[in-house]
Amino acid sequence: MTAAAPITLEQALLLCTRLCHDLAGPIGALGTGAELLQEDGPGAPLDGETLTLLADSAHAASARLQILRMAAGTARSHQPALADALGALDTVLALGGRRLVRRVEPAYVPDGPRVRLLVALVLVAADAWPHAPTLSVEATPTTLALEADGAPPLSPAWSNALADPPQDLDPRTILAWLARHLADAAGMTLDTTQPGRLVVSAPPS
Repeated sequence: MTAAAPITLEQALLLCTRLCHDLAGPIGALGTGAELLQEDGPGAPLDGETLTLLADSAHAASARLQILRMAAGTARSHQPALADALGALDTVLALGGRRLVRRVEPAYVPDGPRVRLLVALVLVAADAWPHAPTLSVEATPTTLALEADGAPPLSPAWSNALADPPQDLDPRTILAWLARHLADAAGMTLDTTQPGRLVVSAPPS
């Protein structure tokens, strides 16, 4: 375990690029819906499919922005609560036809930094194992664990991104660096050796 290293300009730019990438699709669809409404002209009856496109796109953009803010927002901003984070993760995963299984101790109330770490781990697992239909999250006072159903070991790109120090980061894998950074800042140890699992552990908070 090492102390969290300062964030570099390159890492900040990669996070910004990732944010733009995740929002480009739903915002572009919003633009398409607006163009369709313009083509219909003033006073024309509203097309149901166009309205559905607009509503779905706005929902997707809002969900993605909310979850990225939870993971990458500043420590001085509002700290996410566990229930809010799990609900937002449910929404984002459902956009891709996937689901989140929760294994959280009922009495466990993690602090904001650990919730941010959990959010980052789920996003990393979702990207690293894109074909896993189900992700399981376990949260206890000493452990945060993510398991991707039936997933293989991490690919070299993701192993490198989660390494200490990270290697070959790009907008796709920058959240892996963020997860490592948050784990180090929280005094937790990251284990990526088990196929289909990401585990961080620490003494009880």
